[in-house]
Amino acid sequence: MFGETLNNSIIANNTATQYGGAIYNVYGASLKVVTGGKDIVFSGNKANEGGAIYNAAYGAVKLCADEDRYITFVGKADDATIDSVHNTGQLIINNN
Repeated sequence: MFGETLNNSIIANNTATQYGGAIYNVYGASLKVVTGGKDIVFSGNKANEGGAIYNAAYGAVKLCADEDRYITFVGKADDATIDSVHNTGQLIINNN
């Protein structure tokens, strides 16, 4: 079901003018983010909507963390444009 897989990554300091500073999952697409033995960190990513991840309508994003691993979004409480998730599709969060 999920077309692309991202694992074992630090995704940092990316910028988009509108959608998805780090990841823009387009209309109808699917993406799986898996820790795969290492933590995944989103840090310093910025966009007007979805600084870390923008998941468009009918898109699907699955965030999966292995036991004792984390997917971390390092944002700023006073700035929702940094390392946020904007979801208009399907967002699944679970532990493997």
